[in-house]
This record gives sequence, structure tokens and C-alpha cells, in this order.
Amino acid sequence: MDFRLTEEQEFFRKTIADVVDRLIVPRAEEIDQKDEFPWDLWREFTKLGYLGLRYPEEYGGMNMDKVTTMIFYEEITRGSVGFAQSVIMNMLMGTHFVYRFGTEEI
Repeated sequence: MDFRLTEEQEFFRKTIADVVDRLIVPRAEEIDQKDEFPWDLWREFTKLGYLGLRYPEEYGGMNMDKVTTMIFYEEITRGSVGFAQSVIMNMLMGTHFVYRFGTEEI
């Protein structure tokens, strides 16, 4: 079995690594030290579509596979564990229950 990343997954890793290096890494210490949530980063990651990474396109997601989603988790955590925890928990729990149990009306 071949466990190497596909070309698309490698491209995604490079893309998200660049975003993390540009937006999170320069502020990582501030994010982890300050008693304030970085809402500007949250809005930016929302705007870029990353918070919907694992959901179908019909609901505004990117419809990415589990390996690509894990690549996202790894890269964002590399930038800031504190910020990553919020994003990942939102993706795993917050939006998941709306997607799984919600209706078209909500």
C-alpha cells in the first residue's frame, strides 16, 4: 500500500503552510500569551473556507478527504496550538453536529 501524499495533498500542504506562516506564525506568541481571542484570524480562516474543509460543497464546504483534513490540522497546530484548538474543536464538534443533525431550514 502506498502511503505517500497525492500531488493534490502535497499542494494543499504547501498552500496551508504558506497561509500559516504568513498569518499565524508571526503572531503565535501573542496568541498564546494574550487573554484575548484572535477574531481577525478566525474571520480570515472562515473567509478562506478552511472551517468548512470537511463538509460538502453544497453546504459551502471544500469536501476534502480525511488525510487532507489532517494535513490542515497539522499545519495550523504548527502555527499556534492555542488557535488550532479552537479551530479544530469547531470543525470536529461545533459544525459537525449542525451538518449531521441539522435540517435544510437551519
